[in-house]
This record gives sequence, structure tokens and C-alpha cells, in this order.
Amino acid sequence: MNKIIKIQPFNPYEALFPNRKVINLDTLILIKILREEGYEVQILPLDERPVQYVFRKGLTEILSDPINIMLFNIPITIVTNIISNYIQKNLDKSSDKKTNPDKNIIIIEGNNNNVFYNYEGDMIKENDIAIRTNRILDTQNKFEKAFKTKAPEKFPPVPIFYEHQPEIVGWCRIKMDAKGLLVSEGQILDKKIKNKIAKGTIKGLSVTGIATKTECSTCKSDFITCLHFGDGVTNTIVKADFIEVSLVKTPLNEKCLVSLI
Repeated sequence: MNKIIKIQPFNPYEALFPNRKVINLDTLILIKILREEGYEVQILPLDERPVQYVFRKGLTEILSDPINIMLFNIPITIVTNIISNYIQKNLDKSSDKKTNPDKNIIIIEGNNNNVFYNYEGDMIKENDIAIRTNRILDTQNKFEKAFKTKAPEKFPPVPIFYEHQPEIVGWCRIKMDAKGLLVSEGQILDKKIKNKIAKGTIKGLSVTGIATKTECSTCKSDFITCLHFGDGVTNTIVKADFIEVSLVKTPLNEKCLVSLI
């Protein structure tokens, strides 16, 4: 009897990139861990579309995008132990020790239908699931509205967000050159954000994108479909679709800094 785990991902950028089957990078690593443990992991919907992953800054991406996990012929405690251990390791590595993750960011449906758990193995009430679903739809709608917003007159055309949340705080111009993505002509509208930059609370920039072609350093094949991960394994993003640029407190790239002029 096959031990199957089905994962229903969430695409907050559906308005900009519709019909994509996307997960975030840490969810991809978790899937590789589950497969290494001997489980068959399927990413829904089961169709011919390739799986792609959203990349952002930070070590705790798995706590940023909700996912639903359905179990078949697998005890709930085994999977919750694997997931909670993985999340805790990420939190231990994080520079933000104040992180207080939403335990319902991952909802696990047990082998009996209509019985749901969070990643720590606690049962979840239907009302809590409804609240979470409304938040998901709200995030999608806010990003849709933001992407459709036009820059004020005489401002550059690309919106600037704060910490990858769907709220525009400024505008900029972007282009690709030999060194990578260049962000220029940034203009900040939000006074609180300006003050945080001046005080050094906001230190840099970060981008979000969807990796459409990747390469594993170990096997040279697609990192999304291969089984390699962990120490000594690196992933090269060969092609990607740009989504958004954000001001962040701590940029992953230490050279990507901002200041007011």
C-alpha cells in the first residue's frame, strides 16, 4: 500500500502569473526530505504543468505561504514530527529570534476526511480553517490590486513593497544588466518607511521571483525534480520571472543596501 502525501500549494501572485504550479523554496526542501523518508509526494493539481518555486530572502520561507497537506496511509504523528523538526531547525538558524510562526500556516488533513491538524499535531477547528482561507484570498486580492496600480505622474513605473507584503510604499525603475537586476530612481512615498531607512532599521532591498529553470550542483539536473539537498548542495537559478522588489530590514545579499539621498 503506497504511502502518499498530496500537497496543495498557494500562489499569492495568481493575478500576475496565473495557472502556475508554484511552491516556495523551503517547501521544496521539505518535499525532498519527505521523499527521502520514503513517501510519495504529489503536488496538486496532478497535471502536466511543471512545478516552479518562488524565491525570497530569509531562512523561514515555509512560514510565509500557506500549504495544505493530505495524508494517505500515513500516521499523522510521523509527518507532523518531520515537519515541526524541519521548521524548528529553520527558526534556530534565523537571525530574527522574535519570530512567532502561525501554527496554522500548514494544515494537514489526516487519513480520515474532515479531520485537520496544524504542523504541531494539534487539531484545528473548521472556523480556524475558514479564517485562514479568507486570509489567503485577501492576500491574493491585495497583490492583484497592487499589480494593477499605476504609478503617480512623473514617478518611475515599478512598485516597491515592504517585506514582500502587498502594500506599495514607493516606486522605482528596474533593468537587467551584465551584473544582474539593477534597481534605480527609487522614490519612497511612505513617511514611516523613509524614517526607518534614515534610522537604519530598513537596510536593503530584496526581490521575489519564480524560478522557472534551475540546476543542481550535484547532478546538474533540475533542482526541483532531483533528490539532492543539504550541506554541500547548491542550486543555480538559470531562468526566473521577476515578481516584485521590496525594502527589507535585513537583505540576504549584504551588498544590496539602501540609503536616502
